[in-house]
Amino acid sequence: VGEKGLPTKHKIACDAKTDEELFNSVKKCFLYLNRYDHTMLELFDVKCFSFHNQFTNYIDHMSTILSHRRFESTPYVKRETNDVRNKEEECIWYNPEVREKVDKFLLE
Repeated sequence: VGEKGLPTKHKIACDAKTDEELFNSVKKCFLYLNRYDHTMLELFDVKCFSFHNQFTNYIDHMSTILSHRRFESTPYVKRETNDVRNKEEECIWYNPEVREKVDKFLLE
């Protein structure tokens, strides 16, 4: 946590000398991984849904499960909460070897 209680920005060490060094740099990027806990099952029915489909099939799937709103809300006003990213500065996108290692590490 950095100044004002905000998360510190971390970069993946694409130039790491070892896989361990690379993976440690990835771990520093983890935020709020403890949001889910099995104790939620005591209060809710919890189901998993592939994140690959979150902007495609998920909305259609949930529209068959959730009931329609009884009241129309005011139009949503988008608020930017994240800093603008420059993917050109993120080495993982143009380094396929590093990306493959990180993908494998995250899926373990």
